[in-house]
Amino acid sequence: AFHLVETLIEMPTRTGLKLPHGEAFLADQPLPLPSTMAEIRQAYVDAADALQNALEAWNDATLEVSDDMYGQSWKRGETLGILLTHQTHNVGQMTVLMRQAGLRVPGIYGPAKEEWEAYHMPAPAI
Repeated sequence: AFHLVETLIEMPTRTGLKLPHGEAFLADQPLPLPSTMAEIRQAYVDAADALQNALEAWNDATLEVSDDMYGQSWKRGETLGILLTHQTHNVGQMTVLMRQAGLRVPGIYGPAKEEWEAYHMPAPAI
């Protein structure tokens, strides 16, 4: 789960955005792993807020600027799209792991299988 936090800081920092702890990632000094899910959640909220605030300085022309991203040239608009799909991909992975661990999966992109009952509807057949 903490990988989601790290990516929200590390990837945008490569575009020149100044985010808390961003320079540490560029120096290959990752953040220490929080010990509780509450700390991870708060770190995610803080990173997302910092990213949103930093992005307010961008405009349409900024999205066309290219940066060196992992040995490739990506336009900043592309980087934001990749960041979004990367986050979505990892949330999907976590839902599988949560089910395997017997944990309740929250409805993030709509009702989870377990939540359909609250709507008095049968869960869709999978």
